[in-house]
Amino acid sequence: MLDLRGKNQMNMLHGNAGPALCVRQGDGQGDGQGDGQGDGQDNEIPMNNYNDIVCIEAELSGYRRGCIRVRIDFDKKIVTWRDSLQWNNNFLRSISADKINFFKTMMPATHILQWQTHYTGPVSQDNTNVCHPADWAVVISFRQNAPVRILGSMQYPSEWHLFRDLIESMTKIPFRLR
Repeated sequence: MLDLRGKNQMNMLHGNAGPALCVRQGDGQGDGQGDGQGDGQDNEIPMNNYNDIVCIEAELSGYRRGCIRVRIDFDKKIVTWRDSLQWNNNFLRSISADKINFFKTMMPATHILQWQTHYTGPVSQDNTNVCHPADWAVVISFRQNAPVRILGSMQYPSEWHLFRDLIESMTKIPFRLR
């Protein structure tokens, strides 16, 4: 459990890739010694790490196009697939350790921990090539921290295609609406 009294402060940082939750270490005394008050010596520690991810859930849904849900559980070594239009394609499958290691190795390339929490707005020309407009959600569960929920409607992060390709490599089914 993270102690927010005294030495640690939590804040939201905003960069080009979206907000990232960080902890600033300091002594909590307000004397400028490592507490973020003008000394420029802040030690920012990301609270969430790619190695701490235990489960990823992703969902695509579109009006009259159904819903696809996938859950990849690294601890239980299983992948669950749900397709509302083709329920006979639903499955629960075990995952080899090699596939899990490959997925975890490739995950930082998606920059999923730096994604914004909401993507909405009109469809840009870039996104029409990535996939069709749809509502989507990604939930990332961590070993000790609270889950992170990322939502979108018609807009996608620039690394969406990498994330989608990773899911497809794990499930062997296209993660796209029909």
